[in-house]
Amino acid sequence: ASAQYQGRHGMVQGGLFGAAADTTHWAGASGSLGAMDGYVFAANRVTDGFALVSTDGAPGVPITVNHQPAGRTDGQGYLLVPNVPAYYPARYAIDPLSLPPDVHTPELERRVAVARGTGTLVRMPVLRMRTATLTLVDADGVPLPPGSAVMHEQGQVPTVVGWDGVVYLTALHTHNTLAARTPDGRECRAAFDAAEHAAQRDLRVVCRKGGTPPSAASAAGEAL
Repeated sequence: ASAQYQGRHGMVQGGLFGAAADTTHWAGASGSLGAMDGYVFAANRVTDGFALVSTDGAPGVPITVNHQPAGRTDGQGYLLVPNVPAYYPARYAIDPLSLPPDVHTPELERRVAVARGTGTLVRMPVLRMRTATLTLVDADGVPLPPGSAVMHEQGQVPTVVGWDGVVYLTALHTHNTLAARTPDGRECRAAFDAAEHAAQRDLRVVCRKGGTPPSAASAAGEAL
C-alpha cells in the first residue's frame, strides 16, 4: 500500500510492502524552499522558473498569469507562482473588479521574463486610499483657477482643481508633492505632509513656480 499527497507547499508520500510479519516502510518528500524580499516560502519543485508577486502587504488580492487565475495573495501580500516558463514575458495582472472601492492600484499588470532556474519579484502595489481635500493657492494667496491640471507625484494620480482652488486627492502619502498647470499654461509645484492635513481641516497649500516646493507649514512660517 502507498499514499501520495501533493499540495501548494510540496509533495509527501509513503507506504509499506511485504508480508504481515515482515513489512518494510518508506516515506519521502519533495519540494522547494526559498526566500525573496524578506519572505520565506515553501513550494513544489521548481522545474523552470518562478515568480513572487507582491502587493505591498495587501492580502486576498486575486492574481492572474497569462489570463489564467493563479490564486490570491496571502496575509503578507505575497503569491508564489512556482511554474513560470523561462525567457517568456509572462503577463501578471490584478483583477480590479473584486477589489474594494477604497484601494488604489497604480499598476494593474506587468510583463516579466525570468531566466531558467531563477526567480523574480513582481511588485504590483495595492494601496489603501487615504483621501484629502485641500485648497491650492498661488504665491499671492489667490486660489488656482478651476480646471487647472494637478498631478499627485507620489501616486501618479491626475486630478483637477475645482471651484475656489479645492483639490481632492485619493491616495494620500506621508509626504505629498503636487505639480499643477493652469489653463493659461502657468506651472507651479506644492507640497504638504499628511500630518499637516490631519491638523487643519481647511488646509491651504501654496503652489510656487519652479524649484522644490515648501510644505504648507513652512510656507505659513515664511508668511508670518
